[in-house]
Amino acid sequence: MNESQGSPGRPMVVLVVEDSPTQAVMVRRFFASKGHEVVVAHNGVEGLARAREIKPHLIVSDIAMPGMDGFGLCREVKNDPELRHTTVLLLTMLSDAKEIIRGLNAGADHYMVKPYDEQHLVARLSAFLQDTLVDRCQEVDDRLEVHFAGETHLVQAGRQQIMNLLLSTYENAFQQNAELIQTQFELKRLNETLANQANERQNQLVKELETVNQELKEFAYIVSHDLKAPLRSIDALVQWITEDYGELFDETGREQLDLLIGRVRRMQSLIEGVLNYSRIGRVREEIESVNLNRLVASVIDLLSPPNNISIHVAGRLPTVKAEKTRISQVFQNLFSNAIKFMDKEMGSIQLSCEQEGDEWHFMVTDNGPGIPEKDFERIFQIFQTLNSRDSFESTGVGLTLVKKIVELHGGRVWVTSRLTEGSTFHFTLPVVITHSVE
Repeated sequence: MNESQGSPGRPMVVLVVEDSPTQAVMVRRFFASKGHEVVVAHNGVEGLARAREIKPHLIVSDIAMPGMDGFGLCREVKNDPELRHTTVLLLTMLSDAKEIIRGLNAGADHYMVKPYDEQHLVARLSAFLQDTLVDRCQEVDDRLEVHFAGETHLVQAGRQQIMNLLLSTYENAFQQNAELIQTQFELKRLNETLANQANERQNQLVKELETVNQELKEFAYIVSHDLKAPLRSIDALVQWITEDYGELFDETGREQLDLLIGRVRRMQSLIEGVLNYSRIGRVREEIESVNLNRLVASVIDLLSPPNNISIHVAGRLPTVKAEKTRISQVFQNLFSNAIKFMDKEMGSIQLSCEQEGDEWHFMVTDNGPGIPEKDFERIFQIFQTLNSRDSFESTGVGLTLVKKIVELHGGRVWVTSRLTEGSTFHFTLPVVITHSVE
């Protein structure tokens, strides 16, 4: 042992061999802060030259360096009679067991895995200081034959050296495990925090939704009571005027009265349509098995189409799980639209259904005027109509109701059409509904 390695408390000469300027500065600053003399070399060749020059007590060397790597430097140091008792610490980004065997063969005393924190470095340095005060002049044991990962390695190292390197390996593994446990703990805490925030946000949204629903209920009451009641009074008043004083009006006057009655009823229909639209998804019915053969027959009977328009159901219809009243509205709106806009002397409306995978595909086909392709999407928007309201009494709500009801039941709606030849309205419903309608 060099006399200069003498007693505890004396400053050491530390040689730092590191090609990374950032790492070199950090390690140098640490040892200098502890009162030790620090010399820095930037590669293995330079490090070996400086070691032979200054005879350091401790060499801290990176492994991965250009030219002579850390293993080569360590081997040269341990083969030099004047340096062989110098403690060598290897720094590496690797944790492969083969690197440990290479370190043993090179004569390394300790190794540490990057990145490392200051606390870890302090603990390791304390062990190094103790090693430098212990007589290291023991003879190297005979070569040991080590079998690992299907390969045989001949390791030449002393018992103390092997013990030190194994303890370094254990300490590194322990440190990494502790960091992993800490990371898992922090992830768990973060997940709990996020879950709490998500729950709070969900509760807030539920309260906001309840508030909006309550406002919709109040709005529906206002519309139903404060708007429909005056309209009923106006309708009744116009009827009385027509009955009592109709003979006093000339043809123009009677046309004006008929126009007024039409406007009042259109407004009533519009209000009713808006109310129906606001109830969908808010006012819920029980999901039940609906036999569409019976339901469609009752809808056709209710509509009572004129003699020049026929409604034909092709084949048997399925039974679906749905809100009965809502599905009835779908067929009623599609049939009534086809009847209302029919421009042929003999009108034909056909309903058919096919199973396609896990969906029922319904088609309502008519031989009416058809729809321009540019309007395929627009007709499903609320209050949108393709014809003047003076020529057809339409609120522009019916197809919007159809779309909303079908989508709430897990289906899709679209239209195909050819001008002058007719249109087909398509919609789907799940063969088995696996979620509740909201």
